[in-house]
Formats: sequence, C-alpha cells, structure tokens
Amino acid sequence: MLLAAEEQFKAITGPVEAVSDPQGFENLLSTVIGLLTFVGGITFLFWFMFGAYSWITAGGNAEKLQKAGTSMTNALTGLIILVGAFAITTVIANLLGIDFIFDIPGTVKKLQENLQGGGQ
Repeated sequence: MLLAAEEQFKAITGPVEAVSDPQGFENLLSTVIGLLTFVGGITFLFWFMFGAYSWITAGGNAEKLQKAGTSMTNALTGLIILVGAFAITTVIANLLGIDFIFDIPGTVKKLQENLQGGGQ
C-alpha cells in the first residue's frame, strides 16, 4: 500500500524541480512576469476608471475634481512605469537568452540580428 502511494507521488513535480531545470525556470519567470504585468494592467484600469467616475460625479466641486485628476494621473504614471519595466525586463531577458511568453513576433529575432551585426 505504501509503495503504491509512493509511486503516485513520484509523478508530482514541485517548484523546486521547476527552478532547478533551466527551461522550467524560464517558464516560471515568464509566467510570474506575465502575471504581474496583467495584474498591473487591471489595477491601472480600475484606478483610472475610478478617477474618471469621480471626475464625472464631482459636480463642479474643485476638491473632488483635484482628487479625481490625481487618481487618473497616478494610474497613468503607474502604467508608464509598468510598460517601461516590462520593456527593460524583456530586453534583459532576450540578452540573456530567456524566452518570454509575451514576445512580440519578430522583435526578438530582429534584436538578435542587430546585436550580432547582421541587421543593417
């Protein structure tokens, strides 16, 4: 009975095995970055829409308009930071040879050709 259960658990792979395997680590890293980017995008949408709703319902109140504008500005600033961080992470990952799920078709190949001196 114990041996049968032991055989079943051998097929289960955990995060330690995923990190020790280079391909598994690339997939884990890509998944985490993709998930954080998605969460950041959803957060941007929430805060921007919240600020826009507050702007619409401010009713001419200067203080409420200022708070709504600040909320939308902060959301947009966060989106710019998110896109910049994603771009920097993508460039670094491509230089290290790590494949990303969110690869824009053709950009990695073109970047590699340019870095190797082949893309004039």
